[in-house]
Amino acid sequence: MTEEIPSHASQESLKPIENPYQVLARKSVDYREIEKGYYADLKELLMRQHGVHIRNNEVYAYGNPARYMIDGTFWMPFGEKVPFVPVEMIKRVDIIPAVNTTLFGINRMNRSLPKRIQINSWSVIAITTKDGSELLRSGYRDPDQQYMQVVRPQGFQTPAEFYSPKYETARQRNAPEQDLRTTLYWNSALEISPEGRAEIEFYTADEPADYSIRIEGILHNEKYSILHRTIKLE
Repeated sequence: MTEEIPSHASQESLKPIENPYQVLARKSVDYREIEKGYYADLKELLMRQHGVHIRNNEVYAYGNPARYMIDGTFWMPFGEKVPFVPVEMIKRVDIIPAVNTTLFGINRMNRSLPKRIQINSWSVIAITTKDGSELLRSGYRDPDQQYMQVVRPQGFQTPAEFYSPKYETARQRNAPEQDLRTTLYWNSALEISPEGRAEIEFYTADEPADYSIRIEGILHNEKYSILHRTIKLE
């Protein structure tokens, strides 16, 4: 008869794995810990982690210089300075020792570097930025309370034409509703004649005021040009 052996697992070991860097990392800091730490920037966050130190603005993790990976892409330039990533936008930081960085192809990329900065082994600091999902998992009803807003695109939309009323009939011209538009004419694809002229037509609003004209475009020499004029009503 086989004796039953009870097993025990800590709450820490049952945490779900959020990304593959977490498995390779010796130290991980998620957004919950970052919020509690009140770090001023990423540099301070790294300096306060065990095994990490900064020398001449270059970060060393567990004795090896570190390369930064932001959302799965190596950050350039590497080995020179700490990248500017606002701590409010960081979801987690995984500090991976050099012994676990073989899968990133560090040695192959190292051979493509100038000899003056070639190093046999690098540690990796993987930074994952927030995408809004962590706020929903935390049970926040209003993500705006955490200085972040979740935006869901509505999909494809055909370009909308700028609204311009037409007063072609007597009924339209004598309508009791007032025309109080502030933008009277807008055209993103105004055609210019070979002589450099263009004609436009628009109906004025009922409220008398000076007219401000602003024209923006790209010239034949690819230079950006802006023209601003004001027509004053006497």
